[in-house]
Amino acid sequence: MRQLLPLYLFAHGDMRVTPEDQPLKKTKKPAVFLWNPLVAAIWSFVFTPLFGAFIHMRNWQTLDERARAKQSFCWLLGGLVIVLGNHLVSALLVSNELVDHITIALLFLYGCGWYLGSGMSQVKLVKEQFPKGYGKKKWWIPLGTALLGVFVYMCLGVVFTLLSNQIR
Repeated sequence: MRQLLPLYLFAHGDMRVTPEDQPLKKTKKPAVFLWNPLVAAIWSFVFTPLFGAFIHMRNWQTLDERARAKQSFCWLLGGLVIVLGNHLVSALLVSNELVDHITIALLFLYGCGWYLGSGMSQVKLVKEQFPKGYGKKKWWIPLGTALLGVFVYMCLGVVFTLLSNQIR
């Protein structure tokens, strides 16, 4: 009798669909959500490789690759030494232009070393492990944080400049 009910309802104009009549939808959620490592590397040209090292570190943590996450953290610390060291050395020396040129060269070498030594491996691994794709994390939080970091960096530059002028 229950099997005849949908036919009866259909014949009499009632086109309700019961859960048994609905086709099964395959809503497969991605197993992992990551920031695109190649996009992180590209953003590193704008926000220094510190940004890419941090994003890659977080991706490695998501992938449960602790050794590689530690390696990315070391790259992050190395970049911090270069960037913050620039302000410190500029405050102590008279020739800021030379220090800035050295910092730019160091950041360029650091960026190349980071991408070739660490960043490229994540790009390759993600392509190999997730050929059909993966869940994409939103970029607004890391990019907003990076913009805030640039603002703080600039404020530190002003503070160090003012302090160095008082010392001299």
